[in-house]
Amino acid sequence: MKLRLNMSHRVLAFLFRLPHQSYVSKIIQKILSGLLPVFVKDNIGFDHISREGLREHMRAFYNNVLGLPQESIVLILDGTYLFVEVIEMFVY
Repeated sequence: MKLRLNMSHRVLAFLFRLPHQSYVSKIIQKILSGLLPVFVKDNIGFDHISREGLREHMRAFYNNVLGLPQESIVLILDGTYLFVEVIEMFVY
């Protein structure tokens, strides 16, 4: 909720009925310290899967649709939630 909705600590403390907003920081820190050693190592970054593992994970569909050889690997990147700062002088 914090990252996705950009809520303040005060609002989160109110929603979760915490006595003080400093508890939100402590809870977020505990969650991050628990996730970093396991989740990040196993699920994020280029080292979490080998090339052979990626090749087994890929479907032949992508290679057939794009006309690529079977030994090719397709990498799909999504920037949906990537923050891009816009200059104010541009009007939409």
